Amino acid sequence: FAQFPPGTGYTLSATASGFRNAKAANLAVVLGKATTIDIRLEVGQVSESVVVSAESVMVDTQSSSSAVTVDKTFFDLIPKGRSFYDLISIAPGARNESKAGGYQVDGASGSENTYYLDGMEVTNIQTGVLSDQNKVPVEMIQQVQVKNGVMEAQYGGAMGGVVNAVVRSGSNEFHGEAGFYFWNDAMQARPRPTLEMDPNDATRLKARYFQNTLDPYSTWNPIFSLGGPLIKNKVFFFSGYMPTKTTTNRSVTFLSNNQTMPFTNTVTQQYLANKVDYVPFSKVRMNVSWVFNPRKSMGILPAQQGTDSPTVPWNQRGEYTAGQILSGQVDYLATTKLIVSFRGGYNYFNYNNVYAPSTVTAVYSSANSTLYPDLPASLKRSAAGFVTGSSSDGNTQFNIYKRVNLNADASYMVNWFGQHSIKGGWQTNRLSNSTVALSYPNGYFRYYWNTSYSFVTSQCSGRQRGTYGYNRYYTYGTSGDASSDNQGIFFQDSWRVSRRLTLNLGFRTEREFLPSFSKQGIAAAPPIEFSWGSKMSPRVGGSFDPRGDGRMRFFAAWGHYFDVMKYTLPRNAFGGGTSLVSYHTIDDPGLMGKMLNYGYPSDPARLPGRLIELINSAIPANDP
Repeated sequence: FAQFPPGTGYTLSATASGFRNAKAANLAVVLGKATTIDIRLEVGQVSESVVVSAESVMVDTQSSSSAVTVDKTFFDLIPKGRSFYDLISIAPGARNESKAGGYQVDGASGSENTYYLDGMEVTNIQTGVLSDQNKVPVEMIQQVQVKNGVMEAQYGGAMGGVVNAVVRSGSNEFHGEAGFYFWNDAMQARPRPTLEMDPNDATRLKARYFQNTLDPYSTWNPIFSLGGPLIKNKVFFFSGYMPTKTTTNRSVTFLSNNQTMPFTNTVTQQYLANKVDYVPFSKVRMNVSWVFNPRKSMGILPAQQGTDSPTVPWNQRGEYTAGQILSGQVDYLATTKLIVSFRGGYNYFNYNNVYAPSTVTAVYSSANSTLYPDLPASLKRSAAGFVTGSSSDGNTQFNIYKRVNLNADASYMVNWFGQHSIKGGWQTNRLSNSTVALSYPNGYFRYYWNTSYSFVTSQCSGRQRGTYGYNRYYTYGTSGDASSDNQGIFFQDSWRVSRRLTLNLGFRTEREFLPSFSKQGIAAAPPIEFSWGSKMSPRVGGSFDPRGDGRMRFFAAWGHYFDVMKYTLPRNAFGGGTSLVSYHTIDDPGLMGKMLNYGYPSDPARLPGRLIELINSAIPANDP
């Protein structure tokens, strides 16, 4: 029996004329695993029944890959984190390593795993990891599977492991849950000290250990869920709401004015999950799920050491990330041997931090400026350092990622020199990114007093300067639009040669291209394309059950895999980045004071002073 919804509590019945009825109860259908059940029919009356209520754990002897699946009935009883992501550590070969992008599976980095939620891929498009927003609470999850080794041909782009989670479904009975989690700073050990430069040493040559204090914080995480029938035996629902709110307080004494001020940061992560299962006919099953998961953070905490500026509106700053995951599936059991499935999904992510944006132009003085009487006293510095601002405030108007998954496949069972379970299908993965962000939204000037500039490009030659030196103006950021449509075709045959021997034979090919970013008025450079012929991916494996009782297997497999390129590369090198630096002469000693509120220039080449050179170091690296 193929394509059963995963879960527990199934009962298998067997009847035959002249034999007692036989039942195996409390069976579990596990995600991506073939479960073998042996039932003995004894001679007797049909009215008599033999019920086996507890089956020994069976090994999946039909697969040559390695997989660990944990059901809610199991992970409800064990210590764990708040997300299904934390359950990955149960799998052999999985190890959480923060410097490798999260969980390493068989030594691969976290960016080489692929993550699915109800069949919808939720891997981060830019980095390849699982974003915090998509780490859905365990109370919303029915099963989690971690698959590694040589996987079936339907899985592509996973050099490490495949993590598959299924959202809970309703049943013919109503079930609900209510509760809460709470933790705070009193439950946590103190942080480790930090090695830092001594802020009281003007030469910046001395280091010291700074004992970080633990900020007072508290986290509340209530959980509510309800599932049951809308129409018995036809329509079932599950709904859960599990927000998390963390409030952190910090008192900072600023070194610049010796004032102590209180600050608060509040982070609210919403999780709302809804799922509907529908069985209109005995041969058709449908489900749709929607996870709403926005995140909002208000109030930014300045450094505990007091090295930040007290004039920044820290409590008004913040960020918001919109997010949602929509997925659906239709299974059509055409015959007892043929099943056709359609799956689709949509994943949306948008980040911005436009709360109380900075209006300060960052100004850095690279030399002694006390020699210039026309410069206001408040702007003079005897040594190099920031005059206004100290670092990038960063302003992201939007950073939108979209992913659309479409899948169609068919499974067919046929007997020919054994039993063949053949599956083939087509997949498409449509990705897009649109962003506008500036590291210095109000500009960044650096003044080089009484200094000459050495040219870099052919726009000028020799060493040049103005009467009082030169300055440079930075434009850093990311902007533009990019999209790609990656497709895959696969074929997989699970050939059960005999009760003891199964061969897994698969083949996959993909067409992928890595896009370039286009900007307003500027066409995108040619993308990098991987044709169908360049990503041929065969998979061969076998599994042998020496006793034929489903309790032991020997297995071996070989496969050839291809990673899927992440959007970090095109964002940084293929037109997504903006890096303009303009150099101008300083012919007016009062220029620094006049440019403090100049704002963002429409054309950096037209800033005051004679233009020496304009350098664009973000020209697309793939543009011929």
